[in-house]
Amino acid sequence: MSSEMKKETDESFSSENSNKKEVSRDENNIGWMEKMVQFFSPNDHAKPPPFQVEDTSVLFYDVFLILNLSVSISFWAVHRMDFDFIGAAVSEGSLFCLLWIAAGLYNGAFLYSAVDGHYGSTDERGGPKAAGLLGLHTFMSASSMRIVVALAMAVLEHRKVGLVAGEQLIPLEIAFGLLLMSMWRALHSSYVPRV
Repeated sequence: MSSEMKKETDESFSSENSNKKEVSRDENNIGWMEKMVQFFSPNDHAKPPPFQVEDTSVLFYDVFLILNLSVSISFWAVHRMDFDFIGAAVSEGSLFCLLWIAAGLYNGAFLYSAVDGHYGSTDERGGPKAAGLLGLHTFMSASSMRIVVALAMAVLEHRKVGLVAGEQLIPLEIAFGLLLMSMWRALHSSYVPRV
């Protein structure tokens, strides 16, 4: 009898352990899934910045830099000192500026708090690095919108992307613009006095 009871106890114990292992595996999978969802979803507790422009001088300088970038890439790199393409470059730069402004309004890049990356001036996470990352994120959003516009125009006009003179500038605009705008925002943040 004791051996039968021992077998029953062992069987019940092993079934309980296997159930616990299954539960712990499910909990690990749920924990892993929750981590993935948290990684790819925005912070629900963070309130988006207001859609307004507080620092107009930064906005105007951003527009100047993006227009200058587009015209310079067209004139010096893509079309090799051909004045016929200056109008297309200004048009491309103007479109990119509009998309930059839209992305900047969404990210709060034109607020006074953007100097510290929307962290407080006393917060150690703020400063030039956070401002540079905000500029990088804003330019990535503007670049994504520019690619979507190029694809939409190509579909509407039944042509390949890049056949229009302005679209030939997109790869270099994105590559150099990411560097330019993030460095400009970090440099601006390092020279602006904190209040």
